[in-house]
Amino acid sequence: MNFLTPWKSLWSQKESQKDSSIKGSPATADLSDEESEKLEILKKSLPLFEKPVCEIMTPRADIDWVDLDQDFSKVHKYVLRSSHNYFPVGQHDLDKLIGRISLKKILLSEEDTKTIKLEKYIEPVLFVSPSLSCVDLIIKMKKMKNHMAVVVDEFGGVDGLVTLNDISQEVIGEIDSDQSSEISPLLVHKDGTVTVDGRMPLENIEQEIPGLVLQDKSDGAETIGGLVSSLAGHIPARGELIKHGSGLTFEVLVCDARRIKKLRLHNVVEAKKE
Repeated sequence: MNFLTPWKSLWSQKESQKDSSIKGSPATADLSDEESEKLEILKKSLPLFEKPVCEIMTPRADIDWVDLDQDFSKVHKYVLRSSHNYFPVGQHDLDKLIGRISLKKILLSEEDTKTIKLEKYIEPVLFVSPSLSCVDLIIKMKKMKNHMAVVVDEFGGVDGLVTLNDISQEVIGEIDSDQSSEISPLLVHKDGTVTVDGRMPLENIEQEIPGLVLQDKSDGAETIGGLVSSLAGHIPARGELIKHGSGLTFEVLVCDARRIKKLRLHNVVEAKKE
């Protein structure tokens, strides 16, 4: 018997109690709002604990990281535009990752930004397998006192990044704050694909990519995430591909049960109207 067995038993009992109350069974009282909320969290927690980290990680292409070989003035501007505090650090290549840095510690250091050496601020980072379960990752994070883990494949290449915040959001959802309310800027990649925040208004995307027409009054969508959900007829799963009439293909990079968080646009050049 593993340690999750008692919790699964409790879940089953609560589910049975809830079903009985719905059927009007006099033997079982209705669940209170607080109990229902606890049950909902428990229902989300149990599957998550056994889920491999590769299913909740931020994909490699969307990792905000710092190149140790870059001039700090460029790094400084880059990290200030981000909503994160900790950043993975690599040497020229993300696969040559050597640790992480804290933006807060650097800003509080009072060092001259022209002469500052990032090496002295590098902290260790966890490296984990894609198949590691979320519960094992939580235990490892607690033991190592480190809330950031880099997911690497069998050859040592970086597949993605997982933080304690990613795990908590799977259970309780995203907590609105100044950080989460900021819409990430549109990111154009060398291969011509474009990564966008799911909350970005269609009008903004059309302004940043002249010739691209996404707005359609018939579907009523205002954001790119809403448009893609409307095209799919459901909230798409991560990795799902959805085609648009313009020729675009939308790839879902990050999502939860309620909305699309991040997308990648393919065939952008072909979809532009002259």
